[in-house]
This record gives sequence, structure tokens and C-alpha cells, in this order.
Amino acid sequence: MWLPFKVLLFLLVVAVVVAGFLVSRKPTTVGPLTAKLQNIFNTATSSQATSSQPQQQESSQQESQVLTLASLNITLENYPKIGGSSSTQSLRTMLACRAFNFFCFWAQDRLGQKRYYSADPRLSVGYNTIEQAYQDLINNKTDIILVDNIVSSTEQELVKNSAVVLNKKPIAVAVDAVMRSNTSQQDTAYKLTEWLLSAEGQALVSESGLMILGK
Repeated sequence: MWLPFKVLLFLLVVAVVVAGFLVSRKPTTVGPLTAKLQNIFNTATSSQATSSQPQQQESSQQESQVLTLASLNITLENYPKIGGSSSTQSLRTMLACRAFNFFCFWAQDRLGQKRYYSADPRLSVGYNTIEQAYQDLINNKTDIILVDNIVSSTEQELVKNSAVVLNKKPIAVAVDAVMRSNTSQQDTAYKLTEWLLSAEGQALVSESGLMILGK
């Protein structure tokens, strides 16, 4: 009786080992609920990764679209001819000085008024009456003028009698940038006007002594 019992016990141990080996070789199955949760998790992760890409691209595009004076790629060749009245002489000088890193300084003119001047002989910014500034723009002597927005009846008549259509855009309190209507958005004159309305441009407007928009 003892020997057959040992044989049976041995066979039982062997059967347990074989069964354990077979169970370990069997592919693991996932219940329907677990599989569903895994699918939801995978879908959410994939959607989150996909949705974050446009946001990152949009953020990158917004950063690249920030308008700065350096981004305009201004050169001596494409810099526009800017005319204007005496009230904008400092702004026009300061604009050119910043664009080309010219040495400029504040000083009093012969009438005792404080103005911004350039020490570089390549830069000479004069000023005219508002009427003369409009005449220069109409006659293509300038590309853009920065003038007081108070236009007299003489200046209104001058514009009315010309065949040139002009567009105005406020860049400071009581100051307009005026261009011919056929000025392309690719022209530096147009780009400079848009830049003067940016945060960086309005800071320069304020520095020149003019009151910025919204104040």
C-alpha cells in the first residue's frame, strides 16, 4: 500500500507542474470591460496629443507674427520718403535713427523748441506746412506724410481737386499717417504705418513727445 501511494503522490506533483507550465504558456485575455477602458484611454491620449499640435503651431505662428522694427527688414534702398509737418519732425527723425542705428540727440532749434536731430549726414529730416506736405504726397515727392489731423479748407480743397485718393490712419492723438490709396501692403511705407500702431511703435511715438492712441 505504501509504494502505490508514493507513486500516486509523484504523479500528482508531476500533473501540478505540467498544469502550471501550460497555464503560463496560455495567452493572457482581457475582459470586455478592461478592453473598453483601455480603448478609451488610448483614444483620449491620442486625441490630446493631436490637439496639442495645432495649439503649439498657433502659438509659434503668433510669436512669429509679432511686429517689430527689425522684422520689417528696412534698408536705405527701401526706406520710404516720409514728409510731414513740424509737429512730427522729431518722430520722423527718431524713426529713421532707430531703423538705421544713426546717432541722434535732442536739442533746441532756433525758435527754442526741443527737437530730435541726427548727427549722420545721410539723414536730413525737414518739415513743411501741412499744405505743402499734402502737395508733396499728391505729386509723388513723398511716399507717406505724418501730419496733424486738423485739415484746413485750403488743404481739403487741394486734395479734392487732385486726382489722387488718399488714405488716412491715426498713429497718435491728433496725428495721421497719410498715404496714397494705391500704396501696396508690401511697401515699406505701409509696413511702417502698421508698426507705428504696434506696442513698440507706440512707445516710440510717446518718446517723440506725441500722445499715443488710447490715452
